[in-house]
Amino acid sequence: MTDGSFIPRAQRLVPREQLVVEITLADDRTLSARLGDISQSGMACLVEGDGPFPEPGERAKRIRLVSNNQVQALASAVISRLERVWVASEATDTHVLAVQFDQPQPALITSLLDLLAPSPYVTDGLGDLS
Repeated sequence: MTDGSFIPRAQRLVPREQLVVEITLADDRTLSARLGDISQSGMACLVEGDGPFPEPGERAKRIRLVSNNQVQALASAVISRLERVWVASEATDTHVLAVQFDQPQPALITSLLDLLAPSPYVTDGLGDLS
């Protein structure tokens, strides 16, 4: 940000129990993942396996959240990040897949509040650590 203004990060919420996310890509591939966290602007999921995985910039044409055999459709989105999870300098078969919703989704978050809890950690606003 070149003008010096600060834009706070949207509040992140985490699932109270494991929630499955189904992401259907433009080429009709469907990935099954676990919800890591979600906010009004997007979400991060954990995907297991070797892929093939979508690239950042690829569109997700359908995203569904599955809980207790109930399915809820989420907003359209674009893949914003894909990173392998490393543990003790060893690569795992787990990847973090982040998506950014096309528009903020406050009503979606409100509708999911029974399934979510506030994130137990803060990553922004830690001050100057230099």
